[in-house]
Amino acid sequence: MLSNYSSRLLVGNILLLIVVAATAFYGGSKFAAPGHVSVNSLARRSLTEAYTYESYDTMLVFGDSITQYGNSIDRGGYVARLANYYQRQMDVINRGFAGYNSSGALEIANTVLPKTSILSTGRLFNMVRSSSSSLLWPTRTENFPGNARKLQLCILFFGANDALVSSKDNSNTLDNYYKSMHSLVAMLQDSDSAHYSPDTRILIITPPPVGELMLSEPKLTNNRTSKYVEVAKKVATEVNVPYIDLFSKFQALVKKDQARDNSNNKYDGYDKYFIDGVHPNAAGNSVIFDLIMSTINSTWPEIAPSAPKS
Repeated sequence: MLSNYSSRLLVGNILLLIVVAATAFYGGSKFAAPGHVSVNSLARRSLTEAYTYESYDTMLVFGDSITQYGNSIDRGGYVARLANYYQRQMDVINRGFAGYNSSGALEIANTVLPKTSILSTGRLFNMVRSSSSSLLWPTRTENFPGNARKLQLCILFFGANDALVSSKDNSNTLDNYYKSMHSLVAMLQDSDSAHYSPDTRILIITPPPVGELMLSEPKLTNNRTSKYVEVAKKVATEVNVPYIDLFSKFQALVKKDQARDNSNNKYDGYDKYFIDGVHPNAAGNSVIFDLIMSTINSTWPEIAPSAPKS
């Protein structure tokens, strides 16, 4: 049973919807007294203000556990550093899902990527039924902020879980990885997509190498991972977006360290950059962050952050 207050609130919201609909249909301005603002214009202004709220543009980082843990301050997470670097200039949104490969990412991408049409998300109804204090925020059923102005950059960082020797659903094949990565990009580039965003910049990051001697179980190998790296680079080239070859960069750093200090090779030098052979530590996250910023500065200087604001 609804309380008297809840009942009155429900009835009030229903009446408000009826008034807004009626005045919109009949051109509510003619019901306004001279010198007064019509109900229709007020409703229209409320809707407009809710969706033109002066929020920041966004950067979306969509990946697996390397991205999810990228928010860790203890690990010097690369996503946390991006958010800090872009504070008051761009909102950095972490959508990392531990254990997900590219096929799994494709299954949930429609709840992660913003939709082009406001009406398609059902936010219009949610906005009217919500209290005024929550109009500017997304509903619990949506992952992407409803008040975000524009997705300036989408970073796709999958492949580490695709390269696992086995998967429960047998989706870890090179062909599936190739198709899934293509499909993820197409969701933003295809004009028929509900998520079509032609101005959004896309950056693909390859899976990193593996510290094989650090692994408790040999589920990943550099020989196998390197094949997925080539697929990621192939997809990026075919869809004409830049990529970061994280695999080659880390291997080059490890080899350089090995040449400089042969006495510290218990884990072939991978322990300098990885916690467990897969997930980066502070030094590894620093490498990822620097590579992303270098790519932004050289490829898209127009979205490079300006000097930090006080």
